Amino acid sequence: MASIKVGDVNLYYELRGNIESNETLVFLNGIMSSVSSWNNQYPVLKKHFKILLYNYNTSSEIHTYKDHAHDLKALLEHLEINKVHLIGASFGGVVGMQFTLLYPDYVKSLSLIDTISELDELLKATVTNWKTLLINEPYDFYHKIIPSFYSNDFIENNQLFLDNSAKSYAKIPEEFFVEQIHLLDTFIENTNLTEALPNILCPTLIICGEEDVLTPRKFSDRIAELIKNNEYVIIPKCGHVSLIEKPSVINSLLLGFISKNN
Repeated sequence: MASIKVGDVNLYYELRGNIESNETLVFLNGIMSSVSSWNNQYPVLKKHFKILLYNYNTSSEIHTYKDHAHDLKALLEHLEINKVHLIGASFGGVVGMQFTLLYPDYVKSLSLIDTISELDELLKATVTNWKTLLINEPYDFYHKIIPSFYSNDFIENNQLFLDNSAKSYAKIPEEFFVEQIHLLDTFIENTNLTEALPNILCPTLIICGEEDVLTPRKFSDRIAELIKNNEYVIIPKCGHVSLIEKPSVINSLLLGFISKNN
């Protein structure tokens, strides 16, 4: 993994896939995720596209979505990339929308997966509780968020995966949880893009799990209402983490949409 200096922080990134391709995909992670969250997508998309993955700036300073967008622009300038397809899941979707609003000339297409443009009181309370849990009981976090992340069918049929994921969390350095708290602060205090959404004009793919209880369909409905140049897909029997629950569906949707908008 390489890095560049952005302000006082090293921004770590990976450039993978078909490096000779003129088409670059930028993957934007959700909270409590890393570049590995795209492991189900990378093997399919790497054959066709250059792929950029990176870790957000999680310094102790409050980092707004605009700051995250500026970081990505600095990274793209460093790599001499001036056109991208953005793919953002959850928190990453908000980063993607903010980047597109600030730097529309960079964006060929935007894919938004289980994301929001604003919070309601229930979501704000849920994420605030997550923050408390990360402060006080970080290593119990995974077990306690499972009902918010996955559909009933996935939980019922994937207990071994969930148990192994929980064991993996037990090995994560405490620093990671501190970094995620900083992202949660941004999510709670700075997610307010709804009024600006009509200014997003690029082709946009909106995906939502039908059983997403964390960021339910009403949030994606609102995004689809305001971004006019969109394709909107609801995935049946799928919760919030569709990258894991329905990887083949996600891959087909992304490959078709991005190929069409090269």
